[in-house]
Amino acid sequence: MKLLEFKFLLPLISNTKKCSSKTPSYYVGRIKIQDYWSQNCGELKKMYSKGKFIVLLDDEPILQNVESNEGLRVKLVKFDYEEIMAKFNEYGLKMVNDNTVLLDVLPPEKKGFDYKPLIGVSVPLKKPEPISGINFNEIKKELAKDLGGYCLSTIICRWILESDIERDYLTKFESIFKWHKTYSKCPNCGDFLIKKLSKVSCICSNCNQMFYPTVIPISVTFIVDKSNKYCLLVNPLNSLKNIFTLIHSFSNPGETLKECGKRGIAKRIGIECNNLQLINNFQSYPSINNSLLSAFYCVLDKEIKIDDPFNPIKCSKWFSREEIKDIINTTYDNSLSKNFSLSMVDSILSKKKIGSDNNYYIPPPGSLSHTLIKMWAEDPNVFTK
Repeated sequence: MKLLEFKFLLPLISNTKKCSSKTPSYYVGRIKIQDYWSQNCGELKKMYSKGKFIVLLDDEPILQNVESNEGLRVKLVKFDYEEIMAKFNEYGLKMVNDNTVLLDVLPPEKKGFDYKPLIGVSVPLKKPEPISGINFNEIKKELAKDLGGYCLSTIICRWILESDIERDYLTKFESIFKWHKTYSKCPNCGDFLIKKLSKVSCICSNCNQMFYPTVIPISVTFIVDKSNKYCLLVNPLNSLKNIFTLIHSFSNPGETLKECGKRGIAKRIGIECNNLQLINNFQSYPSINNSLLSAFYCVLDKEIKIDDPFNPIKCSKWFSREEIKDIINTTYDNSLSKNFSLSMVDSILSKKKIGSDNNYYIPPPGSLSHTLIKMWAEDPNVFTK
């Protein structure tokens, strides 16, 4: 029986309309189905056999190169259930409730077909003892190849994935699974937590307290001068000498994101800024404590002295729009986004090409800082429209 014929699901997807349209909205239907599966473990489990699967091998996604009219593009490998189970059985790997995450609901391929779950599967690999002489990385490489692709770190994947949707899938996967692995016992009483199959929440087996994946808000502030011809970037202490980015600041309990941005500016460049404006641009970033980045825009006087010896940054610098355009091109030419190859990955990681010359760089494509800087370089009024 088709999913859409289940009488208990019909109320979820019926009468879902687009705004100002009589056409049924797949988005609303998808969200309602996703919420239903998120809360009902048994119903989600039944749909695994119809789903698509993204796999992390030892926390690294399996990718594949796809030829297109624009050249080589990188995509996440998506498996059918029977395909992935056959491969797992061949290698003695398992798909269990503990290592799966509901990432999305895929719309019907055509009218009358079912919605499908997109499931993330994280497969830990047991490393051999050093004295065994077994090359773990080679074994992992061969396993990924047999599964139809190759593995790269999630950070590099965010540079090279062409699709924003796939980048979001990977971000959600990494964020939720990091939370899942971190929280196994109740912070309140210390008893075991019972997780939903979807990993959207958990409940304590003793005190019945509910817990949800954590999100840490961070403000990201784009600063320009009064002429809007220059932007201010900073070189953080923990980065290479010539990589410049926007001012980031973790929010403190009890403060708004706007106050967080204001405090971050005062802390890093020693200037009070009262004209922060929220930009409608956000990004989830799991590598930094499952963070959610919120962007702000502000104007400062370029003549104000910002040299403070106690600043927690290496330095700050005003860049003209033309300089920024050159820096974007330099960053793009030396990142993995232009002409991706595995040999280029090895070159960048081993030789540390970025940061070893006298050029300036900004964060790579795929990051919120890169997106905002590029938007301003291409359209001076993009944040004031």
